[in-house]
Amino acid sequence: MKKGFIAGNFDVIHPGYVKMFKECNINCDHFTVLLHSDPSIERPEKLKPILTLDERIEVLSSIKYIDLSLIHISE
Repeated sequence: MKKGFIAGNFDVIHPGYVKMFKECNINCDHFTVLLHSDPSIERPEKLKPILTLDERIEVLSSIKYIDLSLIHISE
């Protein structure tokens, strides 16, 4: 079984992300997205997300190409 993982902020979903998720889904038996809660905590040069964590989870959960979304809580 081929498992695929990708991690990111995925704050504003654009067509490029959707194409990437689709390609990952085609090439993997199970595709998981790891969602960073706030990348600016670990990397200060990054901007804070525009959408809340709950909003980003809702968006990712609605994308049919993603089998599972997990949250990485930044501390």
